[in-house]
Amino acid sequence: MDNNLINELQQDETIKDLCDAILLLQDRQEVYRFLKDLCTPQEVKALSERWRVCRLLDQRQLSYRDISSNIGAS
Repeated sequence: MDNNLINELQQDETIKDLCDAILLLQDRQEVYRFLKDLCTPQEVKALSERWRVCRLLDQRQLSYRDISSNIGAS
């Protein structure tokens, strides 16, 4: 992530509050409840798809192009 973007995010009080709330979560059940309260089911699915793409990129299993064509994620 671009350092300028990180600095910009760190200046936003609402984002700071969100990060603090996430850091307070103790277990998977709390995370499920948090996501249910915060997001629509479609938003949670979109987040999980982004996470899947991140993991594939991190493991160098697939390129962006491969991910887009094989998985359907953009």
